[in-house]
Amino acid sequence: MTAHVLDDWVGDALRGDHRTYALAAPGVVRYDPGVAVFGSVTPDPATGDLRALDAMPADDIVLPTLERVEVPPGWQRTREFPVLQMVDDGVGALDPEPFGAPLTAADVPAMLELVAIAQPGPFARRTIELGGYVGVREEGRLVAMAGRRAAPTGWTELSALCTHPDFRGRGYGRRLLLEVLRGIRADGRRGFLTVLETNPAKGLYESLGFVPRRRFVLARLARKR
Repeated sequence: MTAHVLDDWVGDALRGDHRTYALAAPGVVRYDPGVAVFGSVTPDPATGDLRALDAMPADDIVLPTLERVEVPPGWQRTREFPVLQMVDDGVGALDPEPFGAPLTAADVPAMLELVAIAQPGPFARRTIELGGYVGVREEGRLVAMAGRRAAPTGWTELSALCTHPDFRGRGYGRRLLLEVLRGIRADGRRGFLTVLETNPAKGLYESLGFVPRRRFVLARLARKR
């Protein structure tokens, strides 16, 4: 059975369209830490653990895996949780008019501030380089945003979908998601995302036409000091 490209979406992206952002060693590849914390590791065939991490020039990494992996000596699992991968498999009509304003490097401080409050998941200072970020401002303050992350063959990941708690319920998240998806489709690609199954946003994604594809374990590992 041939593996689906989305079974290793980080590895495929880093070996392809995002290779300029990749740090690689035998059996492991990851984004430059300034861009993203995600990586992909091939488990050791003898032990099933991730010994390849020892060659990685970084002290922490987040790995999406299909099942729980064994952590090698010298590393520790600092956080782990299951996520659901969902794909655009019938999202209906997009908004007829563009929504939100493009975000640039000048907006990064405001984006990091919003991420710290809304906590959509890992977001680094250079994540914006992966493209397609749009946001909403109220009285000059960034209150909602969305953008892109990994770009495996034929697909683009929607990421950093978040709204400040004081501004939820206004439809900003839905409209920004559709705006990012518009750009993804214009590039001839399909959109996907990952979400905690307990996250209320899962219902929004399903209502728009995203469908569950596969469950993953998301593990954050750190080198012991």
